Amino acid sequence: MARQIGCSTIDAEAIVAAELMAKDLPPSQEAARTAGAAIPLGASAQKIIARFAENGGRCSDYAGVIDLLRQS
Repeated sequence: MARQIGCSTIDAEAIVAAELMAKDLPPSQEAARTAGAAIPLGASAQKIIARFAENGGRCSDYAGVIDLLRQS
């Protein structure tokens, strides 16, 4: 099943583009704050993925994020 997400047509079953991850993480962090839950790993992931997406990785998936972390 392919769908348009702004980068290109992707296989929605096989990949989640960084631009979608970056869009979805802030609401989850807000929901956790509202519930009084601390999820520091989620906060770190949000920062890493947002930085990755803003710096040319928005159409890449988790593998691209992993490559970024390996380079750090």
